Amino acid sequence: MTDQFEMFPDLRSIDESKGTRVCRLCKEEKSLESMRLSGRRMDGTPFYKNVCARCYTLHRTCVREFRKTHKKPDDYKCPICLEGDKEVKGRLNPESRHYNNTWVVDHDPQTMMFRGWLCDSCNKGLGIFRDNIHSLKRAINYLEEYKKSESC
Repeated sequence: MTDQFEMFPDLRSIDESKGTRVCRLCKEEKSLESMRLSGRRMDGTPFYKNVCARCYTLHRTCVREFRKTHKKPDDYKCPICLEGDKEVKGRLNPESRHYNNTWVVDHDPQTMMFRGWLCDSCNKGLGIFRDNIHSLKRAINYLEEYKKSESC
C-alpha cells in the first residue's frame, strides 16, 4: 500500500500549531495570513490554499499571458482524451460556469513553462495527481489489475 503522504505531499506542509504552511510552489514556510484565502467554514473560520498570495498572483499573471500568446486552434482536440469542442461541451451541464471555458492552459507549475491546451477535465485529473508520473502509473496499474480480476 502506498503511503498517502507520498501521494499528497501537501498534507505534511500544514502545521496548525505554528500557524504556518509551506507554499507548494515556492516551497517556503509562511504564515497562514500570507497564504491565499480559499474561503470560510460554516463557523466563519478561514481556510487557505496551499499557495502563498505572491505565488498565486505570479501564477495567474503567467496564465493570462499564455492565453494571449498561445492561441488554441479552432479544430483542436485534447491530447489526453482526444475529444474536441463538441464532445467536451457535451459532457458539461449548460448551466455550469465552465461551459464556455472548457479549455485551459496547461503549464508546469514549478517552471511556469507552457505545455499546451487541455480540456478542463483532463487538466483537473493531472492536477489531482500533482503531475506526478509515478502516481499516475500506479493508478494505471490499479485499473489494469481491476480489469484482470473482473474477467475471472
